[in-house]
Amino acid sequence: MQRFFGVIIFLVYVTICSAQYIQINQGKFLIRDTPFTPVILNYGVNIRYEGDGQWISRMMSYYTNPAKYNCSNKQDCLDDLIADLRLIRSKGFNVIRVFNFEFGNNSDNVKEKRSGTVDISYYYGPQKFHPFIAPFEDHFVILDQLIDAARKADIKIILLAGGKHVEKFPRSAEYARYLEALASRYKDEPSIIAYDLLNEPSYFAKGLSKKEIYTLVRQWCGSIRSHTKNQLITIGLGDSKTTFDWDPKMLDVDFYSYHLYPDNQGNATPYRNQLFYFSQISDKPWIIGETGFAASSFNTGKPTDGDLNAQKDYFSKTYQYCMDCGGLAYSWWQFHDVSWSPDYGLVDSMDQLKPFGQMISEVAARPPHPEACIPDESYFQPIKGFTNFYSGKIIDEDGRPVAHALIVSSAVNGKSSFTFSRPDGTYNIYSKGTISVLKITAAGFENRRRSAFFDNTTTRLKKSVVDEKTFYERVKSNNYAFCKHLAEQSRDHCIFECGNDDTCRKECRARFEKEIRLCNIENKK
Repeated sequence: MQRFFGVIIFLVYVTICSAQYIQINQGKFLIRDTPFTPVILNYGVNIRYEGDGQWISRMMSYYTNPAKYNCSNKQDCLDDLIADLRLIRSKGFNVIRVFNFEFGNNSDNVKEKRSGTVDISYYYGPQKFHPFIAPFEDHFVILDQLIDAARKADIKIILLAGGKHVEKFPRSAEYARYLEALASRYKDEPSIIAYDLLNEPSYFAKGLSKKEIYTLVRQWCGSIRSHTKNQLITIGLGDSKTTFDWDPKMLDVDFYSYHLYPDNQGNATPYRNQLFYFSQISDKPWIIGETGFAASSFNTGKPTDGDLNAQKDYFSKTYQYCMDCGGLAYSWWQFHDVSWSPDYGLVDSMDQLKPFGQMISEVAARPPHPEACIPDESYFQPIKGFTNFYSGKIIDEDGRPVAHALIVSSAVNGKSSFTFSRPDGTYNIYSKGTISVLKITAAGFENRRRSAFFDNTTTRLKKSVVDEKTFYERVKSNNYAFCKHLAEQSRDHCIFECGNDDTCRKECRARFEKEIRLCNIENKK
């Protein structure tokens, strides 16, 4: 009997402990078995140092005049960081997505200057190249400081874990080892609710096929899940064109994270249409991982999307539309206006809260209205003013129509356009000039490229069949062959994007030769 009660006590203890971590149940985020809606703000950090000491601080460009006002010692930096997080929490945000702390940041420099410093004291003060060297203890000691600050502010963390080009061999394997160490170290840390593997990889990780990306992401997710299931996994994806490579349906993550913005005139219609597309093709929970609207009360000379009232309107409408279409969270870019970007910040360059910052809690409390999740009338003709068009139909291997397929055209005059297929698989794609190439894909399907087609052409898409062989098994068998294969994929993609530009094609081939030389060097190590 005593042993029986001991088992019961143990099970109750395990249940209570697991409940403090974020979970997904029936399409909802839960913490302590209570629905949790993350209202997220992107927040940048820097690593500072003095002598052998290193510490974390708010991003230096968040200071109005970094040369004069930036923090100069560990305690001041931590105090400023905690003050930021408490302000963020008081305005209704309950999660920060931390960036500029990811594996691979400045990694090319780190390899050559592992203990060096960069003298940029005229602006920020000297900073140290921060190496990511196993077992990563120096890195984790600094991350501990961020977690402690988040606890004091009662705010959760989504950690952007991977920087640019971690998908390339051999760095991809190094990144997998880092994720294992990260997950093992923080497996019992409830302040971290998710790891974001990459930020908008479609914009820099070119040339990989859907199957290769599936294998990479599966390996990275396995590195985390082999140590913990207390934190979730996501990837920060761009707009609908990400379906050509980082296809959501091919990613072994816990939830999808989409980054959507207004057009150059501040029009929210592209956001609405792109969000509707993702709401239709997503087979897992999803969130808006980034959006923003640039506005300022100053004449900074930087591009804006509109004035501060328009920014309030954009926040209110886009948050509501996210919830109406089934999104589980919404994330704004970013905390503070900075010199290197349009003024998206919650706080302006004079440290004043922008008007939309006063309405976060009010907007977040509104209930969703699923019946309002409909696209704008421009969904099937996103680009207005073009009169030339081709009609077609997308079907699968069994002849069934494929809805929400993505069709992108390239015209002989260099212009491009795109559209989506209707529920019956049909589409019209409009163009300013004669269309020379169609690129077609759909979530979970292989890509097609058509350079010979006629009006009312039917295109058949094949389901993507993933390679179950792990990334490690592939590179172990022949490092050079796999490295060369990735370089060839990158070259072919680059040449395709060049169109008829011979100079561009020449640059693609030169880059390929450089990458092959690097493959040889890595293979000899």
